[in-house]
Amino acid sequence: MRKALNEDKAESNFAEGFAEKDKIFGKGQGAIEFLMTYGWAIFVILIVLGSLIFYFSQLRSFGEFCFAEQGFTCNDAVATVGSNDIVNVSLRFGNQRDKAITVINATCVKGEITEHAQKTIINKQINPGGTEVIRNIQCYEDGNLLKAKENQDILINVFIWYNLTNDIVPYRVTKVSIKTKTQRI
Repeated sequence: MRKALNEDKAESNFAEGFAEKDKIFGKGQGAIEFLMTYGWAIFVILIVLGSLIFYFSQLRSFGEFCFAEQGFTCNDAVATVGSNDIVNVSLRFGNQRDKAITVINATCVKGEITEHAQKTIINKQINPGGTEVIRNIQCYEDGNLLKAKENQDILINVFIWYNLTNDIVPYRVTKVSIKTKTQRI
């Protein structure tokens, strides 16, 4: 009888051991199944969020730039302010087209161009692959001369009127976007 009780107890302990193992392994299996089912989606969401955070933090801290439209280059943009705080811009403008161009004139505006913005006469020829420095383009805002303080961040657009060699069109216009800090001259 004692032997029968010990065997029953052993079977009971054995069954309880499996029950405990099922609880432990059941929890692990549930976690694994959850990760296999939803883990890939969570992973993709984390990658996308990380990419967006990286992109927008870079965009916000994106320093000075000078972007020209296709076929042209822009480098070394400098916005200067004189004693009267009027902003002038100078830049190195490049021609990446297959024909020489003649830069006729240019104007600088904060925002989009208006009919009140004056043009600075340039008259410089730029060969294919060549660059020229365009200096002292006066900047305007809402038809008035743009004023700024030294070391002030400004975002301006320079519109450049040009024509191609032997062009039947009297002039063409391209836009250069510039973000820079003003410098005192």
